[in-house]
Amino acid sequence: MIVVCPSCAKRYALDDARLAAGPRRLRCSGCGHVFVAGQQAGAAVQPGAAAGALALVADEAREFRDLVRRTLEALGCRVETTDDGEAAFRFAVERRPALMVLNVYLRRLLGVAVCEGLKGSPDLKRTRVALVGSVFKSDRFVRGPGNLYGADDYFEDVIPEADLRRRLARLLGRPAGAGPAGARPAPAAPGGRQARADGARRGPEPEEEIRRLARIMLSDLKIYYPDRFASAVAGRRVFENFREELAKGKDLIAHRFPDIPNRIEILAAALKEGILEERSTIGSDPAGSPA
Repeated sequence: MIVVCPSCAKRYALDDARLAAGPRRLRCSGCGHVFVAGQQAGAAVQPGAAAGALALVADEAREFRDLVRRTLEALGCRVETTDDGEAAFRFAVERRPALMVLNVYLRRLLGVAVCEGLKGSPDLKRTRVALVGSVFKSDRFVRGPGNLYGADDYFEDVIPEADLRRRLARLLGRPAGAGPAGARPAPAAPGGRQARADGARRGPEPEEEIRRLARIMLSDLKIYYPDRFASAVAGRRVFENFREELAKGKDLIAHRFPDIPNRIEILAAALKEGILEERSTIGSDPAGSPA
């Protein structure tokens, strides 16, 4: 059995026989937090149990997060938001939401790690989880992201609003047209256009969005190529070892932000900063690398 510390999300593998006699008190070796493992999950919120089900949207403050929040509210949910992975995990432990929509890249704790922690815990695995996708397309990988980490669904942040509503309703166990009595549908995007989380939307400045996409690019590499990525970071060869993948990211930036003359320089600087942060976590000497 996988047991997850509710304070720091550190995971432990325990023999089921140790928990057969009942719950046990454990002290986390990472943060010192004392918690109980093996509690029954009877108090967990059941997905789609009733109008007013609790949901959490964990993503950066942007138009797409607002769209998901409005859609869930139109489906009758009580919705809270965060952009922090550790806060998202603590929320799950303390509040037992029916649904969590997690960006794969969150501050302090990746959304995929939050998902894995939820699905590995008998107390939390009833919470449905949707992962929100990334720069690189899922068909590039042997396994689709929806099959990773136990997620119940996976979708890109460029998705037709009607499709988003249908998939969220399915996760909640409801018809797509369902909602609280008297509720109005979620507002459509201005002019009837598909709501999109790209550079053309209102929201963060282009420079901020480029830096966000740089972080997601590195997150994708870390998620899908963990051993190769760690080796490349330690050997200061990320740009060389992932030349093709990063070139696709540069093409995406050029397409989304054609009017930003220094877009590639902003991207390269953000990538280098992210690589340095990754290197610091594995204890290697920081050093620059050419873009």
